[in-house]
Amino acid sequence: MGSKAVRQFQAVRGPLASHAPGYRVELIARGYSLHAVRLRLWQLDHLSRWLEASGLPAVELMPAGVEQFLEERRARGYRSWLSPRSMVLPLEYLRGIGAVPAPAATVAEGPIDELLGDYRRYLACERGLAQRTIGDYERVARLFLPGFAKTVVASSA
Repeated sequence: MGSKAVRQFQAVRGPLASHAPGYRVELIARGYSLHAVRLRLWQLDHLSRWLEASGLPAVELMPAGVEQFLEERRARGYRSWLSPRSMVLPLEYLRGIGAVPAPAATVAEGPIDELLGDYRRYLACERGLAQRTIGDYERVARLFLPGFAKTVVASSA
């Protein structure tokens, strides 16, 4: 998106429009530059207008709906904000204010997944960490635990 388009961008339209002022305040509080805030509001506008054009409510912004939005962006030739990771910030905000439901909890498939679920709950409840930070910690733990589990099993045999 060109700099001129960012300067001309005015407001978020569609079903997420009422959340834009709070999102703007949140971004500024996190230290984003005014240019970055405008870009993120532009992203929110695209998401909101996509929901409106698709006839979907905000509750459809679950992983499948987000992927559908991103696929459409790719099909239209956009070159930025095309991955699920690019949607973390707006979805984190929208979930935090209750505008979008959190994704359903996954069922643990094994002892490592069960342990990671407990770890996520600990980080959220006991340490009060934000979902983004919890995700960072979980990614590191997910890399560490399989090797640790093999070591524990081998040493107990």
